[in-house]
Amino acid sequence: MFFQGLFLSLAVHLILISSISSNSSETSKIGKEVTETPRVSKDCTNLETKSCRRWRKRGYCQNLPRRMELYCEMECGLCVKATEKPFVCDPKHKYGCCWNREPVEEGKDCPVCKDKYRTLCGTMVSQCKKGNSKKFMLKNCPVSCGICGKKEKIKLLSNKRLIKG
Repeated sequence: MFFQGLFLSLAVHLILISSISSNSSETSKIGKEVTETPRVSKDCTNLETKSCRRWRKRGYCQNLPRRMELYCEMECGLCVKATEKPFVCDPKHKYGCCWNREPVEEGKDCPVCKDKYRTLCGTMVSQCKKGNSKKFMLKNCPVSCGICGKKEKIKLLSNKRLIKG
């Protein structure tokens, strides 16, 4: 168990370093380098408790916010407050609702949940919950603002097909 945790920690560290040193986008590299789907915490925690503080000090929280949210959301300050109530779709709607809180139209799928302006969204993530840009951010930066859902975020970062519905 100890060696498995150590190996996972080293693998994540190498992925983070290679992303920064190669100056490539997060989404294009993670699918090739991650051998397993990252574990997702239900609570605000750090999945890599021994490494998160060091990674934050190296600037990974700012340079790789989406990836760090998966492993070190508490250390990077990326947690959703417990007081925020999740959106609940009207159970009376015939086809349900999408991630964007819009009802599904007959014969149509939900739109793909992705950030419209990837760089801008990553730098303005603090505006998702408050501020003058909240409405803009929720509409144009759903991945960064965390309204897609963790499973969809992981699949999006892995360049796999998104879960619909």
